[in-house]
Amino acid sequence: LLEIGAKVSVYDPVAMPETQGFMQSYWGASNPVLSQLNYVDKPIDALNDADVLVLVTEWKCFQNPNLNDIKTRMRHAILLDGRNIYDPWQLQESGIAYCGIGRRNELGEKLLSHPHQPATEWA
Repeated sequence: LLEIGAKVSVYDPVAMPETQGFMQSYWGASNPVLSQLNYVDKPIDALNDADVLVLVTEWKCFQNPNLNDIKTRMRHAILLDGRNIYDPWQLQESGIAYCGIGRRNELGEKLLSHPHQPATEWA
């Protein structure tokens, strides 16, 4: 994502220092691509104007989110759940497109059927 110019906000309650060190090692500490990477102090801060929320860990702090906060902070309410910890239909009721591993809600189906259509047209 960074290579194609995406801006990425990252939060992890445990692995932030290791992640920062790894990214600097991988890219080189002076690589301008690192300016596209934003480490935040609270999970909710990673959502501000986000196009997509990607969940890759199942820490307790992610288990009972305020779905209204997710939807209102994000530019496009799309959640990719790599751990299958959320209920697709609960997110559907909150207006959040959900794609998990092997499951998705109706908004997630529309997203996958029309990947180049702006999310505002199907949400």
